[in-house]
Amino acid sequence: MNADSMRMGKRGRFSSKTRWAVGAVLAGLMASPAMADIAGFTQAGLGGEDYTLNANAEAAGAGVPSITSGVLKATSNVNSQATSAWYNTPQNITNFTASFTYDMGLGSASPADGVAFVLQNDPRGINALGDGGGAIGYQGGAATAVRNSFALGYDIYNGGAANPTRTGTAFNGGGFAYESTAPLNLRTNPVRVDVAYRDGVVTQTLTDTITNQTFTRTYVRTLPAYVGGDTARVGFTAGTGGLNAEQFITNFVFTEGNAPAPAALPPLATLIPNVPGGGPGVFGVREVLATAPATINNLAEAEAAITGSGGTRVEYAANHINILDTGNAGDFTAPVNPDNPYRSNSANVGDPDQINNIAVVATGTIRVPTAGAYTFAVSSDDGFRLTIGGQRFEATVNASVNPGGALEFTAGRGADNVSLGVIHLPAGDHPIQLLNWEGGGGASVELAAAAGVHSDINLQTFNLVGAPETTVVRRAGNISANGFQVVTFSGITDPEGDPTRLDAAIAAFNAFKNGEPGAPVAGQGTFPTVFFSDPQARGADRNNQADFGATRAFPGDTGADDNDFGTAATGTLNITTGGVYTFDVLSDDSFRFRITDSSGNDVDLLGTAGGGGVGGVNTDADAANDAFRTTGCCADSFGYYNLAPGQYDIEVIMQEGGGGASFALYGAFGQYGSFDPAIFQLVGQNLDTSFVRPAGLQLVPEPGTMALLGIAVCGLLGRRRKA
Repeated sequence: MNADSMRMGKRGRFSSKTRWAVGAVLAGLMASPAMADIAGFTQAGLGGEDYTLNANAEAAGAGVPSITSGVLKATSNVNSQATSAWYNTPQNITNFTASFTYDMGLGSASPADGVAFVLQNDPRGINALGDGGGAIGYQGGAATAVRNSFALGYDIYNGGAANPTRTGTAFNGGGFAYESTAPLNLRTNPVRVDVAYRDGVVTQTLTDTITNQTFTRTYVRTLPAYVGGDTARVGFTAGTGGLNAEQFITNFVFTEGNAPAPAALPPLATLIPNVPGGGPGVFGVREVLATAPATINNLAEAEAAITGSGGTRVEYAANHINILDTGNAGDFTAPVNPDNPYRSNSANVGDPDQINNIAVVATGTIRVPTAGAYTFAVSSDDGFRLTIGGQRFEATVNASVNPGGALEFTAGRGADNVSLGVIHLPAGDHPIQLLNWEGGGGASVELAAAAGVHSDINLQTFNLVGAPETTVVRRAGNISANGFQVVTFSGITDPEGDPTRLDAAIAAFNAFKNGEPGAPVAGQGTFPTVFFSDPQARGADRNNQADFGATRAFPGDTGADDNDFGTAATGTLNITTGGVYTFDVLSDDSFRFRITDSSGNDVDLLGTAGGGGVGGVNTDADAANDAFRTTGCCADSFGYYNLAPGQYDIEVIMQEGGGGASFALYGAFGQYGSFDPAIFQLVGQNLDTSFVRPAGLQLVPEPGTMALLGIAVCGLLGRRRKA
């Protein structure tokens, strides 16, 4: 019986009974239990001995996942499902082959969402399960993402693109680095997937079982570094969202120790020559500021400027790369890691936003104390290329790896979009080079690293490359003992997207403060922090994070999905240590935040960052912006203020239109453009603690200063937070 005779017309048109029989026959033909460590799906239904099956409520109600006659039915044609299936016995993943057949049945006119083949050592073990929809049972929040893992994902939705299917890699429950499988289409015919891993290289081949079209990709990935050991659970995750599809996995075989040697890889990375090379303990830096009408708007133009002779050029040495003109200050800022100005334009000093159309290259030598995986982080405005000579970057977050093995972001962006890349480095010294360009607007660049594999920056673990061990103080000022006075108003109906949508909430609050009759008060109270959500529709909060605990219901919550309301919170802030403080409002929907001093004058706003249309706004006749606000929903929004020791009044007002509702106020000492629970706290938690940030990967030290290497070794062994 060949594949053509088994099918009846288009995909999904042959019966489930036929599908089970086909799966059982092919499983028997393709695998021998004596040869394979995992030989198919051999349990009958839930509760069997070989696999553990997990489902969210929507999937469980539809009876998936299920195993019948050698076929794993991963999802059904029901929306919002998340499922996982794990082989109960961990497997050695240092050298293996795996194969399976993916098939799609009935579903939406545009089917969704996909499946993933996963290796994992998640703390939940065989009960690990991510979120539904595009997360395909693998990605998720702090409580759901499949951690200590590596995944090959198969997306059958692809946002409705002309070729609707993609494949790619992910790790630690993070986002997939997808690419189109064109011309092969996972929706059209059953597709056989063959995976081999050996010597740090994953080779994946997809084969259409009807047309024999193939799609092959090679990924440089050190899998034991991702999963945290030489053994891992092996299995599949899957999901549907607002659209759906029946998804089936058959003919699954996993065999240890039989992977062929990987094919030859492209050449290893090389650095741009004839640039300052740095020296003991320093980077060599060259800045080139283009002379009008010349511009620098991509990596090719940046490299040409660096290696050419035009423009304003300056060269200098730097202990680390942490440069800022204007815009987002990145993650490593004053008071711990002050930013440095650009050197190529003297007008930059005290007169920001003078740096445009500039290329920067920084070159040095890092000393790696212990062989292993390291994660590098680049925060840049705009793009960058990070190269470690003779080595090759692996997985990426918000970046790509070019054919030469360098980590890149090739488009324009703001510095709040941090890129991460993983690389496996032998112990010893390695040349490193960062190329950055900035076209217009904000200008900044940072280079940081941490030992191990990471999918986001944690400021307790990462440090600037070349930076010493540092003590970081966690404070946000103290809210006085009487806490925040919070009041909620009903009937606040400013339309979504209207720039003045906050006006009704502000007007209601002003009427309430002035004792005017008719203020539509729905509830009020005193609370230690601003940390609220609607229990029926939470919206954009950080509930279930151990750092902050559960949110509270809004004052006056009705027990229904509340919409069209406003909430205002006021409190007294005591500052004992002067400096720049960052306040982060996370609200669903819009908000306004302001600070006034003991004389009732608004404190000037230094700057803003974040999503949701954040910006400064005048609240009095002063020419400076002194409040920040958003007109939309629902991202972190940051405002920076320079606060001298003393007492201040805080006022923050939000308005909720429809859907989820949440409202939180965080703070941190220093200027930050991204959220990290190690740095931020809820304003009112009144924490005043510190932790030791380990030394960054060190540049090769001066002769005789090997103590620096000792610091690096201690830091890279992961010093923990101090009380």
